[in-house]
Amino acid sequence: GDKTFTEVPDVLRMSGGTPISHLHSCALGDLNHDGFVDIFGGRGTGYNGTSASLRDLLFLNNPNENHYLAVQLKGRTSNPNAIGARLELHGDWGVQLREVRAGEGYGIQNSLTKIFGLGDSTSISKLVVRWPSGIIEEILAPDVDQFLTLREGDSLGEEAFTLPVISSPLEASVVSGDPFSYRVSTSNLSLSYELGQAPAGMTIDAESGVLSWISSGEGIQNIEIRAVNPAGTTTETLAVTVSLAPPPPDFATAVNNSELVFLNTEDPWFVQSQVSRQDGQALQSGDIGDDGRSYVETSVDGPGELEFWWRVSSEENYDELVFRVDGAQVQNISGETDWELVSYRVPEGSHRLRWSYEKDGSISRNDDAGYLDEIFWAATDSDGDGLPDDWERENFGSLSSEGGDDPDGDLSDNRAEWSASTDPNDATSSLRILQVTRNEEGGSAVIFQSVPGKQYVVEASETMEDFKTVTSPITADGVTTDVPVQLYVPGSTGEVIYVAPDAEGRVYVPNQSIGDLWKGGNEEGFADSGGDQDWINVTQGIGYDQNQTRYDPFIGTDLQTQMYRERATAYLRIPFEITNPAAITSLSLDIRYDDAFAAWINGVPVARGNTRDGELDWSSTAPSSRPDIQAVEYATFDLGDYTGALRAGGNILALQGLNRSTSNRDFLLQVRMRGDESEILRPSGYYFRVRVVE
Repeated sequence: GDKTFTEVPDVLRMSGGTPISHLHSCALGDLNHDGFVDIFGGRGTGYNGTSASLRDLLFLNNPNENHYLAVQLKGRTSNPNAIGARLELHGDWGVQLREVRAGEGYGIQNSLTKIFGLGDSTSISKLVVRWPSGIIEEILAPDVDQFLTLREGDSLGEEAFTLPVISSPLEASVVSGDPFSYRVSTSNLSLSYELGQAPAGMTIDAESGVLSWISSGEGIQNIEIRAVNPAGTTTETLAVTVSLAPPPPDFATAVNNSELVFLNTEDPWFVQSQVSRQDGQALQSGDIGDDGRSYVETSVDGPGELEFWWRVSSEENYDELVFRVDGAQVQNISGETDWELVSYRVPEGSHRLRWSYEKDGSISRNDDAGYLDEIFWAATDSDGDGLPDDWERENFGSLSSEGGDDPDGDLSDNRAEWSASTDPNDATSSLRILQVTRNEEGGSAVIFQSVPGKQYVVEASETMEDFKTVTSPITADGVTTDVPVQLYVPGSTGEVIYVAPDAEGRVYVPNQSIGDLWKGGNEEGFADSGGDQDWINVTQGIGYDQNQTRYDPFIGTDLQTQMYRERATAYLRIPFEITNPAAITSLSLDIRYDDAFAAWINGVPVARGNTRDGELDWSSTAPSSRPDIQAVEYATFDLGDYTGALRAGGNILALQGLNRSTSNRDFLLQVRMRGDESEILRPSGYYFRVRVVE
């Protein structure tokens, strides 16, 4: 030839002869092992996804009488796949070159087996392999028409070797129970690897030097590793530190489920209180960059029913929150969504449930996060004995035990043991009250045996019959739980408004820090520091709206002059009265806000929405804007856990309202605080029992 290339059009055709107009990418390799290179053509999309209308294509090369040599390299000192190796094939045609590459086109990798076409030549002078390690090997006169596997060093004589020098680090670590993998590597060529002293179950691949082991126990394991070649054997000691796994993250209150055990990623999900469905807490995905993913997962034994609430705030159609079961995608959401309920029937067997926030290669929008709340899981009772199948298998190894059986003879049948999370095979494992104390005001304290993470309620009765629940669910954090109990006259409950939406208060738009005394709890100290002398009297709500009249019905005091293009934060203090905090059986905060808020009762933080993490100061801003359509609807926060902050007599509800920036054209903060009160019951005697929440 004239050492030039000539374009040959329309080489690839459909079976009917029609030329192929478009291939997104193609990969080369001998797919049917006949010595002739074939082509796999991808008809994908711009992001290397599957085409919705065009099938991928396979072009099988028609063999003929010509000859070939196929070579597959296996590295030892070099990487196992010999990426970066260069092959030279010498013959009467001259020299042919091939390189082993990791990737050669858009989204593809060609076969690592290199094919040399020999035409009608029936002999080869030599094959020269230049390994990435620098080793050069020559194979003289290899036969044609063969698949040759060559391991690094196979063709070298003994004189080419020196004693192996183990160069891989001699310290490693693993979490107990996790798979351990470690590759013994040498700075010069070794032909095989061996294990000497090693933990039970540890193996080594003699060819690659890869150690494999399912770790166990705790402490340091000293492992004898050996590298061998014709010049001799070198032995070193590898010290592997085995540590216990950290405790799983405590997500029980955030997802309203104390039964499931979760695993997290390196960019972990976390509990936060800015975005939740209704109870003030939910999980949020970790902070990740482009092409990143943050997931949380748990395992369950099916069959069973799964329900959960989720939402996402992301770049629509590109960044998404995905629910997967055993790695397969079940459902995904993207963009700016509201809370959505998902129901899924988990099939029989052990399954891994994963919620994963996944980003593409560019651009972030909105919160750039996924949220998860209120996970409900109930294992199926396939034999109808009142016991979940997974509990029966865990405790008895099969479904043979009945709900009414009492294998440990402690007078609690299997249904009661399952409900209490006690061991049905251990008579000393039981649910019982250890102590009850009472006071003259009608209050009591109940101390009972508990299982950490399990939820309980206390019930009371005057007659040992018709027990009534007298506490909200209590999540135990130890083997005993001490809970205060207050009893009320049946039918006496009524709603009370403590702070009305048009209540009067005092407002301050700060231009510098004034400390924290304004949040309440120390009115004398607040007065000594200047008090509210620079504050203005207001009627709820507070805010302004330049764009439209949507917020006008909720604004009792306009703050446009004080805030627009001046300040992004306003402080609001509202006094309110409580007659008897012990009579309060529920407490809620309803709030309309744009764009963020934080609230305190007598200096105790009780709620916040759409704020940045950490402490707020006088110049804090909201991290994102809140849609007007959401801002005018009450967001309700359950403050039942904060009734202890209330005082008989005067109290202060303090709020900080935050705008996205000083240039925002609207702002709104209006609050209502309400609760239920009941008449306190003071009977001469009554009985308690503890029940596990189903």
